[in-house]
Amino acid sequence: MGAHLPIICNDDINTFVSNMLYSVGVNDVFIDNSVLTELGGTSSYGHSDLTFCPYENWKYGHPVISTEDRKPCTVMRRGKNGTALWSSFKCTYKVQGYVCERPCFEENQLLET
Repeated sequence: MGAHLPIICNDDINTFVSNMLYSVGVNDVFIDNSVLTELGGTSSYGHSDLTFCPYENWKYGHPVISTEDRKPCTVMRRGKNGTALWSSFKCTYKVQGYVCERPCFEENQLLET
């Protein structure tokens, strides 16, 4: 098994936290940040206001590798004023031309932000 470290979604969609190393699939091929071309978070409101996608909230043990977009899942996050906000969220990035997406959060998961 390969190393499974967090993929960080920064407010700046082109910002990547360096020194990441993770498995990309069944062959346990390692790809580091030198081949990542894009990283970012989006919500159903069109903002990049979700600033991280922690690995422990992934449903699977490695990023999803796909050439097509997958449907975002619905999550509930807590706003700065303590209110609960419903939002669709996915974390996408590209590895050597493939669109990779962080698997969905569990349905209705409450995110502390």
